[in-house]
Parts: sequence; structure tokens; C-alpha cells
Amino acid sequence: MLRVYRSRARDQDEAIAKLKRQLTEAEAKIQQQARDFDTYKNQLHTKPEVQLQSDVNLLTIEKVSSISLAHKCSVWY
Repeated sequence: MLRVYRSRARDQDEAIAKLKRQLTEAEAKIQQQARDFDTYKNQLHTKPEVQLQSDVNLLTIEKVSSISLAHKCSVWY
């Protein structure tokens, strides 16, 4: 009977140790994900998005083209 209790106690101790390891791993994973998210947010605030930068470049090209066209038209007249 005593052996059964000791065996159960040992099994429970092993289960507790396993759960503590899993908890530690989960907390570490959460902290890493929080750091990754903070890095991502900082990058968004410091760098314009690629699509927006592309749109700005296209608008700049269109502006330069229209100014150039207007200049050519004024030269002809």
C-alpha cells in the first residue's frame, strides 16, 4: 500500500516538473513574441511601407512628366 502511494507521489512530482517546464517554455515564447512584435511596430513607424513609397514614386514621375509636357507646350506656342 505504501509503495502505491510512493509511486503515485513520484508520478505526480514528475507531472509537476513537466508542467513547470512547459510553463517556463510558454512564458519564454510569449516574451519572444512580444519582443518580435515591438520590433515589427518600430519598423512600421520608422520605414514607409513599400506600396506607399511606390505610389509616391509614381506620382512624382507623373508630376515631372506633366511639368515637362507643359513646358514643351509653352515652348511651341
